[in-house]
Amino acid sequence: MAGILIETVFSAPCLARDRGPPGPPHAAAYRLAAATQTLPLALLAFSVAAIGVWGVMGPFWALATALLSGTAAAAGIALINALGNVGGFLGPYLMGWLKQTTASFSAGLAVVALILLAGCALVLMLRLPRQMAAPAADVHLPV
Repeated sequence: MAGILIETVFSAPCLARDRGPPGPPHAAAYRLAAATQTLPLALLAFSVAAIGVWGVMGPFWALATALLSGTAAAAGIALINALGNVGGFLGPYLMGWLKQTTASFSAGLAVVALILLAGCALVLMLRLPRQMAAPAADVHLPV
C-alpha cells in the first residue's frame, strides 16, 4: 500500500504537464539497475522500478477509460491488451537476444527504461479535457 502511495506521488508529475521531472522515476530505477554491479543496489533499484510499474496501473486504466466511451472504449482496451500480449511475447526474446549479443542484461534493461520513458512521453502528449487536467480542490482524504 505504501508503494502505491509513493508511486502516486512520483507519477503524478508525469501525468501533469506543468510540473515535475521529465520522466517517471521507475524508468530511472531500471537504468540504475542496468548500470550497477552490486546486488543490494540492484535489488533496491528493481524494487523501486516494480513499485513504479505496478503502481501506475490504476491511473493508466482510469485514464484509458476516461478518454474513451462506448464502443471506442471497448476497442481501445482491446488494442491495449493486444499490444501488451505482443510485448509479453516479444519482450523475453528481445531480452535474450540482447543478453547474448552484449553478454549483459544492461542493454535489455536500458531498452525497458526507454520504453517506459516513451510511454510517459505519449501520456504527456495527450490532450486531456479541462476537467481532467485540473486537480480537484475540494477533495478531502479520510483520516
